[in-house]
Order: sequence, then structure tokens, then C-alpha cells
Amino acid sequence: MESGERTLAIDVHQVDLAYDKRSPVLNSLSLQLPSGSIYGLLGPSGCGKTSLIRCILGLVRVDSGSIKVFNRKPNSYGSIVPGVGVGYMPQDISLFDDLSIDETLLYFANLYGLELGACWKRIRFLIDFLNLPAGYRSVGSLSGGQKRRVSLATALIHKPPLLILDEPTVGVDPLLRTSIWSHLTDISHIDGMTILITTHYIEEAKGAHLVGLMRNGRMLVQDNPNRLLHHYGLDTLEQVFLKLCTSAEAKRIHDDYSDLKQFPASKMDNRLIPFNGESNNRLFNSIERTQSSTSSLNSVNIVKPSKPKRNEVYFYNHIGTIVKKNFRSLIRSRGYLLFQLLLPLVEAMLFATTIGRDLHSIPVAVFDGDQTNFSQTILQHIDPSVIDQTIFQSEFEALDSVRDGKHSQALIIPDNFAINLYMKLNDSNNINDEMLYNSTIRILPDMSNKLMIDFAEKEIIRAYTVTSKKLLPTMGMNAHMLDMPVQLGEPVYGNANPSFTEFMTPGIVLTQAFFMAISLTTMKLVTERNHGLIERVVVTGVSHFSIIFSLMLTNLLIVLIQCFILLATLLFLFHVPYYGHLAMIYAITVIQSFCGMCFGLMVSAISDTENTATMLSLGIFYPIMLLSGAVWPIEAMNDYLRYFSCILPATIPTSSMRSIMVRGWSITHFEVYSGFLVTLIWIGIFLVISILVMRFKK
Repeated sequence: MESGERTLAIDVHQVDLAYDKRSPVLNSLSLQLPSGSIYGLLGPSGCGKTSLIRCILGLVRVDSGSIKVFNRKPNSYGSIVPGVGVGYMPQDISLFDDLSIDETLLYFANLYGLELGACWKRIRFLIDFLNLPAGYRSVGSLSGGQKRRVSLATALIHKPPLLILDEPTVGVDPLLRTSIWSHLTDISHIDGMTILITTHYIEEAKGAHLVGLMRNGRMLVQDNPNRLLHHYGLDTLEQVFLKLCTSAEAKRIHDDYSDLKQFPASKMDNRLIPFNGESNNRLFNSIERTQSSTSSLNSVNIVKPSKPKRNEVYFYNHIGTIVKKNFRSLIRSRGYLLFQLLLPLVEAMLFATTIGRDLHSIPVAVFDGDQTNFSQTILQHIDPSVIDQTIFQSEFEALDSVRDGKHSQALIIPDNFAINLYMKLNDSNNINDEMLYNSTIRILPDMSNKLMIDFAEKEIIRAYTVTSKKLLPTMGMNAHMLDMPVQLGEPVYGNANPSFTEFMTPGIVLTQAFFMAISLTTMKLVTERNHGLIERVVVTGVSHFSIIFSLMLTNLLIVLIQCFILLATLLFLFHVPYYGHLAMIYAITVIQSFCGMCFGLMVSAISDTENTATMLSLGIFYPIMLLSGAVWPIEAMNDYLRYFSCILPATIPTSSMRSIMVRGWSITHFEVYSGFLVTLIWIGIFLVISILVMRFKK
């Protein structure tokens, strides 16, 4: 193997990175890591170490410059980084607390494509090697130091040629810190593994073959730690770092390195060596001699860079592994699972028992000034379960009761009501204003609750109509004389006396299915991303699409059960009528719920925190619900708002659901299949936005 091809595991050249224009993170930074060596990347917190690592891993795109790992750009065709070519231990623990140690290691081993027999052999070796607790112990029950060793084990599980550890010793006791460095030295010497480790504990890096000192996104110097101490005549690396941090010294070093690029290797003996090209052969040979020793560790075959597996094989392996892990976590989260399954039942019961039902016990103040058989019969025919009558002796008392808020309205039957009504019907040529006034029952309402007034008015008119048809024939008149000249005929669709519940049910079912599914993806993805779990999985070579697809498959089972419970409660427990095919009702509910999952996915991709995701979800969901026609017909909106509502995810599907449930239409009608089509389009839009944001968001 050629020396130039072999020596550099990582080659970073003049890289610039800025998350915003005013705050550069990496500034013309170069780093060269020879294969088989331990490289200590040193610098204070916030100097850009983690950002540099994320660039090397292909998680962040640099603004300028180039990065090569094993002579290939990360994420390029044929590259094994991200993937089997690298083991990554982030600074945060980034482990699943509900998994056991064995399950955690097996999960990452499967993501890397290790065979089952080799997985368990490797797991047993790492548990013994790192002195971990029993494999059945859950990660959440471990101490901080034990979790860090499990995190290191997941990075080592597939024996990668490149191991990247981001601050593995932060927050651990000195004894464990020494133990970790001892492990790194062993696997580097025996297995030839290349290790890049970051730390702000500068003195512990003396165990590295090479160190790079960073400050404010710049590489101040990189060389063997002993050579640095000898060159500056200082006792500690911390003293070297402090000296380099002075502005004058930093500028001089920068100028020196600019001159070094012009010097032949023979003239560089007394200078610090920036790792660049073939001029580093002398130091690389020194590193190889250091690694020629042996230790008590059994020989472990390192995964060498090779041609990657077919993408389809990786895809199905990743999907299956993540889905198994998701189901395992779901089953163990009993409280969460119970909440998700009880939520549709509770929402359906609350809707069916509170919304759209007939009002009852409406308090009405009654004054009957007529006191005849006709007026008394009207009052008797008023359903007492609907209207709770309180009889007053005067019109003023009844009105005062309404003014005091004790009754919703006053029902006033004037003096001589029956006589004036009879005269109006028999002598239409001599009708005057007084006769009209005294032949009219008046309702004086408190309009602060219009719905209650409308319900009471409807019941009073019904009682009046029933009484008229019963008593008019006894007075020698036609029973239909007082009928309205407009009649509601036999309905084309639905029943003759529909409730408001029947109108709202299609929209409520779809909007609730949409809303319930939002939480399935929103909080989970935001939480896993903020804890570094998604990033760690991506480093194994899993695509963002695979993560999303796996989560959708897992949540699909919950969605199917939720939709079943929601519909069963409303249609069978509370007997909300429906005339269409039940399979069609269930299908449009499920895809609308899936649309809600995709919406939640998009929100989680955009949001940086759980609070932002929650506010964004609620802030968008409620306008969607109010504009969908679920609560009130869209015909009540102005033209511009109505046209806008039609492009939202729930409006046309709500109309389609109503056509299925009330009209009994099938998928062949445009009004029905348009709802399915609109939902599928929105699913595609949400998924594309989510994948693009997750893929390109820095």
C-alpha cells in the first residue's frame, strides 16, 4: 500500500463553517490524522471541536474547504462514513434509557449489519472488557460513569477502523478517565484503530500520539505532545496552550506555518510539523514503531473500508432494526401507551355526551294572562324535560326574573289570547293591531345564550302547533289552518330530524384523528434529536428517511387502534347514524390520522425545543379545525376565507366524510375521492418538507 494512500485516515483542509454570518465556528482549519494513531483534539468548550467532528462525520456541510475520510468525502458514493467505517461516541450520553445494556449494544450492532452470532460474542467481550454491569440492566438505571462506558461500547461494537470520541471523559472521576485512556491505548496499539478524541482536559492528552490545539475555531498547532513540550521548553501542555493563546504568539505561529509550506522536508527538522503531505513520514514511522507492541487483549479484526452493501439491503436492515426497537420501547412505556389508547375513547365519549345533544331543563318564566283551556293546553304540551316552567302572576314579575338571571326567557300569553285568536281566524277583514298583539304569544329572551333561546322557541312552537291541531276542530275550524305555508318534505339523504351531533361527527372524527396523531411523532422526534439519539443513529449510516419511515410504521399500529376505538365509540356505543360503508369511513379516518402524524413530523423537524413544537402544533391545528367546517359550515365564511379553507388538510376530507356517513356515497363520487386525494397530497407535502429540513438543517 502506498504511503500517501495509507497514512491519512482524516484529511481536513482549510475548512470554514458558520451557523450564521456573524459567528464563524471554524476558520480556515486544517487537520491531518494518520491512520493507526491517537489524535487528541484539545481546546476549551465552545472552540469548535464538536462542530469539526460533526463535519468529519458528514452531519454538517462545511461552507468551504474539503474533508476526506479514508480518501473519500463523507456521504459520497462508496464512502463508509457515516456507516461501518466509524464508531462515534458523542459528548452527551445519547442512549435509550428504556433499553437494557444487551439490547442497546445489539441495536447498534444490527444497524451496522453484524451477524447475530458475532453480535452476542462481541457484546459479551465488551461487557467484560469495559467492566459493565449485567447485560439485563436497563441503561436508565445505570450511573453516569457506567452509561459512558456503555456509550463507548456502542462505538466499539462493530470494530471500526476509525473511532471518534467527543469529550468521553467529561464529568467522570479521574480513575475512570485514566481507565478510558488505557483502553484507547490498548485498542490503538493492538488493533491499529485510528482514534480521534476531543477533550478540554489538556494534560490527559499526553497519552495521544498527536495533539491539535484549537481556539476560536482555529488550529493553533498540531504535533506530538513531547515535541511540543521540548520545543517550547515548558513542563505542561496547558502552559504550551496558554502561550499559544497570546495574540502575538498565535500570529507568529500562523506565519511560521505559512512559511513551512514552502520548505522542503530536510529543512523542517527543528520546526513544529503541521501534518501535511509526505513531510510527515518521519513522525508516522515513529508512530508505527510505537504500535508494534502487544497486549493481553485478544486479537480483534477491524472492519476495513470496503465497498458498501447494496442500498436496499441496508434500508431493510435499518427499518427492521429501528421498528423492533420502537416497539420494544413502546411496550415498556405503559403509561404512554395507555394514554394513547384511552385518549380516543375519552374524546369520543365527551363529544357524544356534551356536543350537539338536545338541551334540557331550560328555565323559562311563564305568565298566562289568558287562563283558558287553549292556553293551558299549550303549556301542558311543552315537554317538561326540555323546558322547566315557573309560573308568575304578572308579566312584570316574569320579566324581573329574567333580568335577575334566574330564567333564560319569559313566555307571555296575553289576556284574552284564545278569543282574539278565534276572531282573527274567523274575521280576517276586521283585524286591527290590538287584536294581532293579543293573539300572539311573546317570548322575551335573554340573548346571552342564543342556542338555549332557539331550543326553547322550537319547543314552544311545537307545543302550540300540537295544541292548535287538537283544539281547532272543536271550534269548527280546519286543523291545518295554522300550518306554515312552507313544509320540510321527506329528506333525500339522512333522517327527518337530525341532531347537531350528526352534523359535527364527520368533522370531529377527522380532526380528532388528525390531532391525536400529532403527538405520536412531534414530541418523540424533538426529544430524541435534542438528546443526540437521532444524530447517533445517522452516524451508523441510517438515512433520515429510514428513521422517519420506521417511526411511521411503528405508530401506524397505534393509529389503527385509535381510529377503531374512536369510531366504535361514536357509531356503536352512542349510535350516531351512518349510511355509508363502514370500511370507507374507517379508511378516510386512518389516512387523515396518518396525515396528522406527518404534520407532527414536520413540526418536530422545524422546532428546536419541545415547547416550540407544542405551541406550533396547537397554533396550527386549531385554525385547521375551525376552518374545516367541522364546527360550523364553511358557507358562513366570507368568500376569501372559504376558498382558503378548501386547500387545508381537513376541509375537503370533512365534506367527503359527511358524504359517506350521511349520503352513503362510495369512492366513485368526486366529493368522496377528492377527500382521499387531498389528504394524500398533504401527506406527501409534510413528508417532503420534514425530510428536507432534517437533511439540510445545520
